[in-house]
Amino acid sequence: YDASHAEAWIKDCVRNPPGKIVGCRLAIERREDDAFVGGLGLIPHARSFELGYWLDRKYWGCGYATEAVGAAVDFGVTVLHMRQIVAFVFMGNPASTRVLSRLGFAYRGLDESAPDHKNRKVLRYDLIDFAFFGEGENSLPKFMAAYPDMEEIKKIPGLGYRRDEETVFNGFAERIKNLDEFPHPDRDILVFKERYMPSELATIMASRGCPFKCTFCASVPIWGRNTIYRSPEHIVAEIEELHKRYNPRQFRFFDDTFTVNRKKMIGVCKLLVEKFGDRYFSWWCLSTVSSIDDEVLYWLKRAGADQVHLGIETGSEKVMETIQKGCTKDQARNAILLAKKYGFWVNTFFITGFPFEEEADIRETMEFVKEVQPDSVNL
Repeated sequence: YDASHAEAWIKDCVRNPPGKIVGCRLAIERREDDAFVGGLGLIPHARSFELGYWLDRKYWGCGYATEAVGAAVDFGVTVLHMRQIVAFVFMGNPASTRVLSRLGFAYRGLDESAPDHKNRKVLRYDLIDFAFFGEGENSLPKFMAAYPDMEEIKKIPGLGYRRDEETVFNGFAERIKNLDEFPHPDRDILVFKERYMPSELATIMASRGCPFKCTFCASVPIWGRNTIYRSPEHIVAEIEELHKRYNPRQFRFFDDTFTVNRKKMIGVCKLLVEKFGDRYFSWWCLSTVSSIDDEVLYWLKRAGADQVHLGIETGSEKVMETIQKGCTKDQARNAILLAKKYGFWVNTFFITGFPFEEEADIRETMEFVKEVQPDSVNL
């Protein structure tokens, strides 16, 4: 570290917090072979600080982010927002354990032969008092009403906690069947809402879950293979509310597979056309290859969608089968070309580095990308 003045500067900021944001200032610098790798800085606010860490993209995944938090702690910084630290610290990483111990949090071992040990891992650190598993809209109010009565708390499904040295895991909460019973998210209570552009406020979840079983994906462990949709009326009402309050002309659906329920997806598109006319908004969504056809693309385009994001993952038939992608290379090719024919910007997702993947598989993927020429690639 080049830290000749960093320690004194940080400690001075802690003792004399400024009255307004004065911007970011580099406090610690990390170099390798005299090349800049990244830096750690504090963003001072009126009464608190945020941790900022910059890392050259080619060094992502090398552990420097965790290292930087540890360095900040070593310099005596004790007023960092915990949410900033958690963003950098990954459980199970020995370096992370050291960082947490510097912050005064103990690490607790876990018997990995115990049932549900994977879900209990989150309770290994004593900075975690309670953890909610699955959907929390029903579990959280019950918890708030019961706390601190542990006899009532232990009856709440979807809750995990520690009791002395024992970890208690009550399983996942039951899936919520009717998402329309909840109000739309209140963007007005976002912290620093003024930092968001209107289009950034207009992010929408029309459903929860995915019916497919791709082996690399976290969706199934979280939701199961059960997709639950909001009604088209409830979805479009949220879009209307967003339009009235923030006036965005762009929005995004972040569902795992927005197009998987054809009837409800087309219902959303028809309502948008009915209320606003053709292509009033500009928006995008994620889709699976198997959901793409002429009817789906026609209604997406008419309702204003101009981007379709497709999970292809690989150009190797062998890898597609191994990861249980649920489509073939020909189907992927046809979906991309059909979406381009309708004038969509086609973004594709690919993954490389599967433990069973060989060089020949990677080269197949490279050749496939060159062949179909998507508008953008997320690797």
